[in-house]
Amino acid sequence: MRIRTTMRALAATGMAAVLGLAGAGAVQAAPTTEQLVRAVSTMLTRADIPDNIRVSAKGYSFTASEGVNPQPWLCSTNNKVRLGPPAVQQYQSELGDLDLRRDAAIQQNLYLYGSVEAAQDAWEKVKTRAAKCTGTTRETDGEGDMEYTWTQRVRNGTTQFETFGVPGLWIHSNSDNKSQDYEFIDDEYVVMYLVGNAIQTLEYDRDYKQNITAAERATLQALGKSLAERWAG
Repeated sequence: MRIRTTMRALAATGMAAVLGLAGAGAVQAAPTTEQLVRAVSTMLTRADIPDNIRVSAKGYSFTASEGVNPQPWLCSTNNKVRLGPPAVQQYQSELGDLDLRRDAAIQQNLYLYGSVEAAQDAWEKVKTRAAKCTGTTRETDGEGDMEYTWTQRVRNGTTQFETFGVPGLWIHSNSDNKSQDYEFIDDEYVVMYLVGNAIQTLEYDRDYKQNITAAERATLQALGKSLAERWAG
C-alpha cells in the first residue's frame, strides 16, 4: 500500500542504482565492482520464482546502498512503522510491479551488519520487534478528500525452515478485502533469515483482494531459505 511504500523508502534513504551509490557518511568502503557483480548474479531472478507465486510480468530493479544505515522493513501497525536495527549496507533485487491493481511484486533484501556478531545482535532485536507485529488495526492513508481507512490483520511467527540451525521469522499483513477498492492497498508476507553477517528479507506484496494463501506462504518460506543459502555460498 502507499503508506508502506513511502515509509519503506524512507527507511532505506540513500538507496541508489547499482552504478550510482550514495557515499555520504559511509561507515565502510563502497561495494567493489566484484561485490556488486556477485550480488546481482546471486540474488533473486525470475527463474527463481516458483510456479504458484504470481508476480507481474513487468518490472525489475537491482539497487545497493552504503553508508546510509538502511533498516529491515517489518510491518506497519496503527500507522506506526516497525523496522529492524540499522545495517551498514543493503542489496535489493525486486521483480514485479504494484503500480496497477491486481499486480504483484517480490523483493529480496540483504542487510549487511559488518560482522557475524553484529548480525546476530541485530537478529535478536528483529525477533523482539517482529513479535509486536500483531493484532487487528485500523490504518489510514492519504489526506483531505483522498483520505481513506481500512482494517488490517497482522500476524507473526517462526518459519518451518532454518538457515544454519536458526529458524527464520515471518510476518503476514492481511488487509480487509471487503474495503472499498483502493488502488494502493496490498497484502504483504515477509520472510526473514539470519545469514552469517547479514539478515535477509523476502517480501511478497499482492493486491488485497487476492489473499496470500497458506500454500503460497509455505512456498515463500522455502524460497527464502534457498536464496539465503545461495547467498552464503
